[in-house]
Amino acid sequence: MSEQESKTDENTIETGYTPREPQKEIHRAVKENRWTVAVAHRRMGKTVAAINQLIHSALKCEKKSPQFAYIAPTYGQAKRIAWNYLVDYTRPLGGTANVSELRVDFMGRRISLYGADAPDALRGIYVDG
Repeated sequence: MSEQESKTDENTIETGYTPREPQKEIHRAVKENRWTVAVAHRRMGKTVAAINQLIHSALKCEKKSPQFAYIAPTYGQAKRIAWNYLVDYTRPLGGTANVSELRVDFMGRRISLYGADAPDALRGIYVDG
């Protein structure tokens, strides 16, 4: 969405995220495909793009109280790599952070961070994306 469009659209919500061109390619791929794999160099902004894609998808989801998840290789990595981005980008949306559960609730939605190193922690959870 161009800057001019965002100024004229009353439904636009600003989080402070401005994607660079490689990140825009990731967002387009996610929008156009069921499955997406991004092969990119270090420091390209994959985590920032992923967190913002989750926020966007959560906001667009029409289900009641939608829940989304970010799963990193380990729980510690999820906390070190993605937690601050999630908190920062949901702050303008009125996000309420729960550090002990690594989750942020905003506008009736929830995004949680998990690690794939504890598969039992993933058992039985329900996510919309």
